[in-house]
Amino acid sequence: MRVGFRFAALTAAMLLWSAAPACAQDHTLAQAISDQAQRTTLAFSGLAMITGNLEAQSFFPPGKVADYTGFQYLRDNDPDDMGHNTSFLSRVADNVLYILTDAQLASLKAVATGQVGLINAYGYKRFALMKAFRRLVDGTGPAGSPGLSLAAVKDASRSLYLIDGQISFDRAVLYADIYRSMTEAQVAYLDAMVGRGWGSWPDITGDQVRDRLRGLSHDQSVAVMTYAGDLFSWYAGSLEADVYFCPERHGTYFGSFYMKDAPAIGHEGYSISQSLTADAGSALCDSRLGYVTAAQAALFTQLVDAQRNNLYAGAVNMVQARTDIAAALRSLVTPDPPSAAHLAQVRAYVLARSAVYGELDGENEVRYATTMAQLRRSLTNAQRAKLAALRAQILCGTYADGTPFDFTLCTTPFLYSAVITDLSLLAPYVANTDFLFAAPSLPAKLAVAVQPAPTRVGAAINPPVRIAVLDAAGNVVTTATNVVSLNLGINRTGAKLRGVTSVAAVAGIATFPGLSIDRPGAYTLRATASGLQTVDSAPFQVK
Repeated sequence: MRVGFRFAALTAAMLLWSAAPACAQDHTLAQAISDQAQRTTLAFSGLAMITGNLEAQSFFPPGKVADYTGFQYLRDNDPDDMGHNTSFLSRVADNVLYILTDAQLASLKAVATGQVGLINAYGYKRFALMKAFRRLVDGTGPAGSPGLSLAAVKDASRSLYLIDGQISFDRAVLYADIYRSMTEAQVAYLDAMVGRGWGSWPDITGDQVRDRLRGLSHDQSVAVMTYAGDLFSWYAGSLEADVYFCPERHGTYFGSFYMKDAPAIGHEGYSISQSLTADAGSALCDSRLGYVTAAQAALFTQLVDAQRNNLYAGAVNMVQARTDIAAALRSLVTPDPPSAAHLAQVRAYVLARSAVYGELDGENEVRYATTMAQLRRSLTNAQRAKLAALRAQILCGTYADGTPFDFTLCTTPFLYSAVITDLSLLAPYVANTDFLFAAPSLPAKLAVAVQPAPTRVGAAINPPVRIAVLDAAGNVVTTATNVVSLNLGINRTGAKLRGVTSVAAVAGIATFPGLSIDRPGAYTLRATASGLQTVDSAPFQVK
């Protein structure tokens, strides 16, 4: 029998950002996007990336895909503070699976089976970006490339978000259909759970629902459990809950989830510290802790400033895109099935906004990876060793039963949280990621990297003059080996420049040790190279 329930009387007010939250807000979107939360979260990702590897980067909770149903909000705001217990999803999902009719469960299984291919495609396609970011940070990108290609990364991110949008739409259609079919008893059961925490929910165990999942593959079972959890969080929540995300929702390519979750893998009931991200992330953004210098820590403050417009402050931003998508999906929850025209309209809108969301996120990911690469290059060996020790401190320990663990080194890649045993499956995504890098720069002009200092007649100019070979954008062409020649520019005394005056550039820099001038006066040096724009030094005195 079809009855009224929480979403049956969906009103325009539910489509507004001001929709009332489902529960007391310990964690809010305002807190998640705050400068402090973003700074420590990005720094934590930087710590994971600099001390980790591609295998660790690949670990990614499946709940981060198509996350417009408020489950993260439900988890982060559990009144009993059990949201980050590894059994939280199971506890929610088991209760939902327990009350679903056979027909409702069959619908859930059918969509899960149909979506596994898309879900896995999303997971595998992430590897190309992860590998490119790893190459950038490790300094193993294509020779001569100045860095990541913004356009290529945005396009790759856009394609991922389009998959995410389709998955989100299909799930919303399914959930709305199931809500419409619920009996009064089912609605009463869920209502009794709404607003209460882990400890107040019925104690339904896996044994009581295991038979209902019999015959499903691992991937299908994970999907069904995820959908069951979503069914409750969307029912119990609000638009605000749907839009909400935790601070680490973006920047998911760098290994932070592994560093946070690895000890919990396969250990039901393990609780993850909610302060770990802020505590460990501070190592890279607070120089007072002794891991980085003030200048290095400032990189993450600058990164927070650089990403702000894309995240929430710009005319087009990610929070608004999420709001638009979440509101469109909630419009499917109506007492009567939506028309085919409305379904088509919502799908097109969700995909269009997902594309925008993906491009904005892709641009920010370039910023994240570039900053991490810059930081890694600046670290001393002692700093790297200290950060590696911090990683080991986080990923080593002892379980409650006395069993020691050490997850410092990740040795296997993951598809979400499942180990990939057939590495050939990754080849199409990681064999060649050059397309995600900008084309190698071509030498275009010269610049004085180290100006000549005042000196005495016949004495060597010290430090040695250095001339950089630049591309048209002003970046050093690190593959350049052009022969650069120096001559006197301003020379009113008829002096001669002594020493080796023609030098081949090494990694784009020509260095001229031992130069001297044989008469006193005021001079400039002029640098030339075949086919490149010349440059003059600043004036200097010889006494």
